[in-house]
Amino acid sequence: STVKLSTVNCQLSTVNYQLSTVNYQLSTVNYQLSTVNCQLSLSAGRV
Repeated sequence: STVKLSTVNCQLSTVNYQLSTVNYQLSTVNYQLSTVNCQLSLSAGRV
């Protein structure tokens, strides 16, 4: 049963890593969108 738990733990670690990678990518996209939004707000303020 120990081997089975180790296998499950390994799979969960892999899934966690993949989710962390996706989360990082989404955070990067969110940051870029925030930057664009800020620039658009500044441009609108100048008009």
